[in-house]
Amino acid sequence: MNFPVILDSQRPGTLQHQLCQELRKAILGGRLARGQRMPSSRGLAETLAISRTTVVLCYDQLVSEGYLESNHGSGTFVCGQLPEEFLTTGSGIEPVPDRHAPFPAPWSAYGARLLTLEPPTADPVPDLPCRFTQNQPPMESFPVNTWKRLLARHCRNRGPALMDFSAESTGCEILRRAIADYLQRSRAVRCTPDQVLVLGSSQQAVDLAVRTRVDPGDTVAMEDPAYLGARRTFLAHGARILALPAGEKGVSLRPLAGERNCKLVYVTPSHQFPTGTTMGLAQRLELLAWCRQNGAMLLEDDYDSEFRYVGRPLPATQGLDDQGTVLYVGTFSKALFPGLRLGYLVAPPGQVQVLARAHQLANGQPPSLEQYALADFIMEGQLERHVRRMRTTYRRRREALILALEQELGDRVEILGEPAGMQVMVRFRTDLDDEAFARSAHAHGVSLIPARKYYLNPGPKAGFLMSFVAIDEERIRQGVRQLARVLESSGRA
Repeated sequence: MNFPVILDSQRPGTLQHQLCQELRKAILGGRLARGQRMPSSRGLAETLAISRTTVVLCYDQLVSEGYLESNHGSGTFVCGQLPEEFLTTGSGIEPVPDRHAPFPAPWSAYGARLLTLEPPTADPVPDLPCRFTQNQPPMESFPVNTWKRLLARHCRNRGPALMDFSAESTGCEILRRAIADYLQRSRAVRCTPDQVLVLGSSQQAVDLAVRTRVDPGDTVAMEDPAYLGARRTFLAHGARILALPAGEKGVSLRPLAGERNCKLVYVTPSHQFPTGTTMGLAQRLELLAWCRQNGAMLLEDDYDSEFRYVGRPLPATQGLDDQGTVLYVGTFSKALFPGLRLGYLVAPPGQVQVLARAHQLANGQPPSLEQYALADFIMEGQLERHVRRMRTTYRRRREALILALEQELGDRVEILGEPAGMQVMVRFRTDLDDEAFARSAHAHGVSLIPARKYYLNPGPKAGFLMSFVAIDEERIRQGVRQLARVLESSGRA
C-alpha cells in the first residue's frame, strides 16, 4: 500500500507526534478518505519501519480526537464526520459566513481606537555600521557585578518571602523612601515616600494619569513634537489632543487661551523631547498658574533629566508647585538599563489612593527582588556614581558628534537644542525630503530617525534625531563623514 506518510528521525518531536501530524494532514487533505479503512497497526509499523507500539499509541490518540474510529473485530477507519466540522455546524443548519461580522465579538470603543494607532516600531536596521537610532544606555558600561551582588544579597537574606505576593500596591516601602530621598537631592522634588508609586515604566505612569483624569472627549494638551508613547496613550483613551508648538524658545502656551475642557497638560520641561529645548522659569510658573485656574493637572515627564552637560541639572517643575497640581513621572530605564522595568510617579498626597487602586487593578506591583536591589543601589550611592560616569561619557560623545557635524557639514546642518539628554535634533540643508535622505543615509551605512513622526502637525523638513550614547567617538565621526557624502550626492554640496 502506498501510504501518504513520511517520517524523519531528524525532525523535532517524537515519531509518534510526527505520525499523528502526518495522519491528521492526510485526513483533512482528503488523501485518506472518510470511511477508508486504515492499515493494521502491525502492517503500518512494518511499512514505516517503526515500532508497532508507536502506531498503536498514535491510533489511540486520533480516535480520542475524533479523526479515527475503531470497530472491534473490523479494524480502524477514518471518521465520516471530522472534528473541524463541529466548529462550523450546530443543529444541522449550515451557517452562512458573514465576512464583515466581527469575531468573536465587537471591540470596545477603546479596543477599536487601538486599531487606528500606528504601532511602535523597533530599530529596523540593527546591522548598519553606524546607528544613530540606538537611544538606550550602552550595556557594557553598567556595573553588572554590583547589580549581581545586590540581587544575590536579597535572594540570600529574604529567601522564599521574595516569591510571595506583596500587598504594597504602591511599591516596596524601602524603594519608595530611596526614590523620595534621591529626587529631593537631585531634582528638588518635594515629596514624601507616601507620595511615590513604583511602576513598571514611565509609560505606565502616563497611562495611569490619563485613566484617572481624562474621559473620552476631554482635551489633553501636549507639546508638538512630543513622545509618541504619550500621544498614543491619550488617543487610545479617546482624548482630544491640543498641540502646544515647541520651538527654539520653548513651548508655546498660546493655544491654551480660552480652553475650558483641558484636563491634563503633558510636558517635558527640563529637556523637551525631541527638540532638546528647556522651558524657562517664567514659562513654568505661567503653566502652573494656568493649570490651577482651569482645574487641569500638569503631567511632568522628567525622562532623562540626569544628563545635562553644562551646569547642574535643572530643578523639576514639581518643586515649584505648592497646590498639588503636578504629577511627576520618571524612569530608571534611561539612567541604568532598559530591561529594568521600573519607573515611578510622584503624586500630590490627596491623589495617591485613587492612582494606587487603578494601578493595582491593571498591573499590580513590579517584582520585589528588583525593587529591593534598586533600593540598595540608590542608598549605597551607586546610582549617583553611575550617573556621573555616564554623564562624562555621554558629554564626550555629544561633543564628538557636534564637532564632527560642524567640521564635516559646516552650514549644511543646523543643530538644535541645549547640551543635555541622549540625542541631538538636527536639520540638514538638502533638496531631499526626510524619507529620501534617510534611505540615502541607510545606503551609506547610517541609520537616522526622522523627527517628522513625532509631530502632530506637519514638522520641519529634514529634521532628524541622532542618538549618540551607544556609539563611540570613532564611529560617530565615521557616520558623520558618510552623511557628508549623502549631502554631496544630493546636489547641495
